[in-house]
Amino acid sequence: MQPQVDEQKAGAPVQWGLANPAWGARFQGTVLKSGPHPNAAQLLADFMITKEGQAAIARKNAAVLPDVPGAVAETANVRKPSTMTPAQVKDYEQKLAELFGQS
Repeated sequence: MQPQVDEQKAGAPVQWGLANPAWGARFQGTVLKSGPHPNAAQLLADFMITKEGQAAIARKNAAVLPDVPGAVAETANVRKPSTMTPAQVKDYEQKLAELFGQS
């Protein structure tokens, strides 16, 4: 569920919270030297990791930096996904197929 900060401010009788560590999808980015405008991409990437940039993109989400206005968590407190080997992925896919009658 999305954090209900706007709804609470508007007076809605809702509560919300985050687990510790929180679950969330981690997003990563990169700047390619071979892109059409690598310098512009680097400027954007540099902005995105500033406090102002994080405030622009992390509203109601986790921010990379601490104390970002509008952010509800920091990525340091978001659970890191476990890694799976190709064999584990195949086993998991097989288990799902069996559960859903597709084996």
